[in-house]
Amino acid sequence: MAEVRCPDPSGWRLTVPARVRRDADVVVLTAPVQAGTAIDLAQLTVQRRDVANGSGVGMSDPSQVAGHIARRALPAGAVVTAGDLADGAGTLKRGDPVVIVSRAGGIEVRMGGRALGNAMSGAVVAVENLESKRIVRGRLVADGVVEVLQ
Repeated sequence: MAEVRCPDPSGWRLTVPARVRRDADVVVLTAPVQAGTAIDLAQLTVQRRDVANGSGVGMSDPSQVAGHIARRALPAGAVVTAGDLADGAGTLKRGDPVVIVSRAGGIEVRMGGRALGNAMSGAVVAVENLESKRIVRGRLVADGVVEVLQ
């Protein structure tokens, strides 16, 4: 709603419905993408869309999107935003070698491990200690580095 009024001392006021529209060229998916998978250039197109709804401004160039990893499942027709994307770096696949880091009281222990699931940077993943065969859960904090949750 917008209010229109006359500035005179005996002026009037009128409230009218208003709709804000802001069109922009944005990158849109032509096919669905699953979380944790790379987005291919062939899955992208540019369309003119209304971006005034506050859901985030989309990317404008397909080359900004191609090769990045989807943080979540995205349906066909979705406008791709920066928040939907993760870099290729910081992703982990089941079976990948990792360094398991455990910290306690100023002491840090590092050991070799193996990822038991897929994860993106910042996500929690189960890993197996290669020496003890013990399974622990940790957060992927860098490429191939999993910090044990305390």
